[in-house]
Amino acid sequence: MSSRYRDLRSFLQLLEKEGELVRIKTKVKTGEEIGSIMIELNDRNGLDAPCVIFENVANYTIPVVKNVLGSFRRIALAYGLPNWRNATRKEIVHYLARKMEERKDWKKSKIVKDAPCKEVKITGKKVDLKKFPILKWHSPDGGPYITFGGVVMGDKEWGQNLGIYRMMLQNKNTTSMLVNLLQDSGKLVSRARDRGSDEIDCAVALGFHPGLYIPAGIKMPTVARNAELEFAGALTGQPTELVKCETSDLYVPATSEIILEGTVTTKETMDEGPFCEWMGYAEEVSVLPIFKVRCITHRRNPLLQSCMSVHTYSETQVIQSLQGINWYNQMRKAVVGFKDMNILLESRCYLAVVQVRKRMPGWGKQALYTVLSSGFAMATVNVVMVVDEDVNIYDWKDILFALGTRVDPELDVVTFPAVATNALNPAARIRIPRDPNSLFTNFAMCSKLGIDATKKSAAEVGRSRDTPPVAVQDEAILREVRKNWDTYGLKKYS
Repeated sequence: MSSRYRDLRSFLQLLEKEGELVRIKTKVKTGEEIGSIMIELNDRNGLDAPCVIFENVANYTIPVVKNVLGSFRRIALAYGLPNWRNATRKEIVHYLARKMEERKDWKKSKIVKDAPCKEVKITGKKVDLKKFPILKWHSPDGGPYITFGGVVMGDKEWGQNLGIYRMMLQNKNTTSMLVNLLQDSGKLVSRARDRGSDEIDCAVALGFHPGLYIPAGIKMPTVARNAELEFAGALTGQPTELVKCETSDLYVPATSEIILEGTVTTKETMDEGPFCEWMGYAEEVSVLPIFKVRCITHRRNPLLQSCMSVHTYSETQVIQSLQGINWYNQMRKAVVGFKDMNILLESRCYLAVVQVRKRMPGWGKQALYTVLSSGFAMATVNVVMVVDEDVNIYDWKDILFALGTRVDPELDVVTFPAVATNALNPAARIRIPRDPNSLFTNFAMCSKLGIDATKKSAAEVGRSRDTPPVAVQDEAILREVRKNWDTYGLKKYS
C-alpha cells in the first residue's frame, strides 16, 4: 500500500508521530462512556478532534479505536497529499473526483496466500462475537453495534463489492445487516434471492487499511467490476492485498485486524434498531436480513476499529460527505456552466449547493432540474440550491447571503413530488417498514426542494428588474488600508 504505512497499525503509528492520536489509558466502563467521550471531543474540537485509542475497556483485553478518518487532513494524510495538514474538503473532493476519472491509474488487487488477518482462526462452537468489544455506543441504541465493518459480497457477474454497513449484535454468532435496494449490498442480496438462494456468502473486515474506507463508502459507477478495491489502488498507489476466506470464495483485505465469515439471509429477517445515525436522530426499528457468522479470523492482539455517527462532525459524517464523488463527476458533465458542488456536513448531507456560471436567463432552474433528476440526488439529497460563481459554497455566510437576497420564493423555489429515498431519511413522510418485494426495510418517500439562488435579470419570467450589483469596495483602496492598518491605532483589532 502506501510507502508510509501498510495497515491500520502502521497508520496509527504515523498519526501518533504527527500528533493526531490520543491514547486513553483510564478504564472506560461502557460503550456509552466511549461514545460520550467522542461526542464531547467533537463538541469541543469539531473536525480537529483526534483519533483515539481506548486501551483499557472494562471486561475486554482488546483496545477500541475511534475517529481514525474523522478529519479531512487525516484523509489527506492517508492518501499522501503533500499539504495534508491544511487540506480542505474541497481539495479532497477534487482529488477523489480526478482519481475516479483516471481509470488508467486504477490497480487490480493482489492475491496473497499468507496474511496477518489469519494469525488466529476460530470456527464452530468457539465462534463468539461477544469476546470482542462490540458495544452500545449511543444511549438510545437498540443494542451493541458493529459500526465500521467492510462488508464483502459478490456474484460471478458483478464481482466483489466492498461497502460499509452497520450491524446490530443479536447473539454470539448473529447480527443484523443494514442492506437495502439503494445500495449494492441490497442489490446483491436480491439477485441471490431471485436465483432461488436462501443466503449469500458474506465476509466482514474490521480494522482494514485506512485507504479503503473512502472507496468503500463512495457510490461507485455500477458498470465497474470490483470497483472499490481497484479505485483504492489509485488512491494509495499500490494494489490492494487480498486473501481468500476460509469458508467461501470471497477475498478480504489481507492486513485487516478481524475478519468475520458467514452468510446473509435473503428471506429470513430480524428487527433492528433504533440506532443513532449520521442524520442526528435515533432512527426507528428496521426489518433487515441476518448475518450468521461461521468463522472468525484475526491478528494476534487485535484492535477493534469503530466509528461514531451522531455528531455533526463525527467520522461517519466526514466520510458520508464524500459519498457523492461519482455524482459530482456526472454533474460536472451534465450541468452546463457547472463550477463546483458542496454537500454540506451541517445539513447532515441532505443539502447540496451547486455553483454555476449562468449562460442565459433561467439557467439556474435548468441546473436545478438536471441535478434533481439524477439518481443520487433522488435517493440521497432533499434540497438542492444553485448559486452564482461569486458565492463561496464552502462558506455559510456566502450561502445565506445568496439565499436571503437572491430568492423570490414564489418564482425561485420549486418542489418535486415524493420519490423513493434512503430508508433512513428523517424528513421522509412515509417509511416502508417491510418492502413486499424484498422483505426488508428498503426505502422511504420524500419530496425534493430546489432553490434558484442565482442573480436574476429582468428577462427572466415574472421579473421587471435585475438583481442589483453586489456592493464591493475598491480593491486598491482596501489593500492600502490593510497595509497601513497599524498606523490607524487599530493594531489590537488585527
